[in-house]
Amino acid sequence: RLTIPVIAMSMACGGGSRGEADGLTELDSVETAPYDTSGGECETPTDVGVLAERVPSLGWPDLEWEDPHPGGWETIDVTTAGVEPSSGDIAMPLHELIDGLTGPTILELPAGTYELHSAIDMAPDLIIRGAGPDATHIELVDTVQAFSWTGTGGQWSWSWIDEEYQPRTVLGDVPIGGDTITLDSTVDLEVGDIVMVAETLDNPSFPSAALARGGIFSLTGVTADTVTLDLPLMIGLHAVNGHGDESVVAKVQPIANGGVEHLHIASPTLTGYGYDGVMDMYMADNIFIRNVVSTWSFGADVIISNSRRVLVTDCFFDRTQG
Repeated sequence: RLTIPVIAMSMACGGGSRGEADGLTELDSVETAPYDTSGGECETPTDVGVLAERVPSLGWPDLEWEDPHPGGWETIDVTTAGVEPSSGDIAMPLHELIDGLTGPTILELPAGTYELHSAIDMAPDLIIRGAGPDATHIELVDTVQAFSWTGTGGQWSWSWIDEEYQPRTVLGDVPIGGDTITLDSTVDLEVGDIVMVAETLDNPSFPSAALARGGIFSLTGVTADTVTLDLPLMIGLHAVNGHGDESVVAKVQPIANGGVEHLHIASPTLTGYGYDGVMDMYMADNIFIRNVVSTWSFGADVIISNSRRVLVTDCFFDRTQG
């Protein structure tokens, strides 16, 4: 049984941009811990370490998902909108239902078996809720993905995205524990914006892993030439790497608030390997995966990258293939 109290890191080494949950609980064990270089994409600047004060002496608390709309969620039984169990592929009618939502919504899938032939693109302020993993079953047909959260911005979209999401050059190093970054421009940045902080690796094994060190943060302060992050930089930040590549900060717009709970997802008919997760997050914020059973998946049950405040708890992942 897999229970992960919280995954808050987004861009981490060892897997390009895939985050991992740490098992560190003892204060002394991390006070001067070196950055792990065994994963292939990690590199070790001379000043890297982990902030001891960021690790509670009694371990991480049992964190809860932050409800941004207490008492303000509308609940819809999807069968009242034509999304029926045992009726074939529900992807299109479910997408049509989601596209018509106007506020925070919980979509309930009553007991039964539902087929998905393509992934459901999740929207902000959306919860998908089943009647329990033993009652609501989702079978994946010709797809390895069930639910996908994909926000706006990030390195993959800089070639075409609007100006406000373009990277801004970091002008000075930031020490371990620092939270203020000097930029070449802070135009259009405001307190509350979500940004990606990214340092280019000296020797990435492939181009898409180049900006694999950094994280996703909320801005708590903005001046004419600096931004302040809501959390300290646990590994610091170099303005320029060993090859002269500049670090950057870029505004992003995550898919925020919501999650998936109380259902069973299975891929019993597929063969091969998928590079997507059954539940896949790129630019997501304040999302939970709760009481979900995932079986016969390909590649990964949950993939989290370039995201923040993601909670995965009380789940069971079994018989992953590939």
